[in-house]
Amino acid sequence: MSKCIFDEIDQFASPAEYERFPSWALHQENAGHIEELLSDEAQGGFAGTKRYKCVATEEIWALHAPDPGYFPGALKRENES
Repeated sequence: MSKCIFDEIDQFASPAEYERFPSWALHQENAGHIEELLSDEAQGGFAGTKRYKCVATEEIWALHAPDPGYFPGALKRENES
């Protein structure tokens, strides 16, 4: 059974942790582990939300941008494989 490289993040520990994530995700995309879904494939959502598909499991994951003072950002699975 394949496993996605992502683990859910209920909230990022700091703004710096969130800011490092896109660079790490780009590295994973270049390695062929994930694909970033374009906005029409991502089916809407809040501004600042990016969606990724895990190649191994076809799970869709949403990266929710932080809203300083209110929400620290998160990485959540949107579907099960």
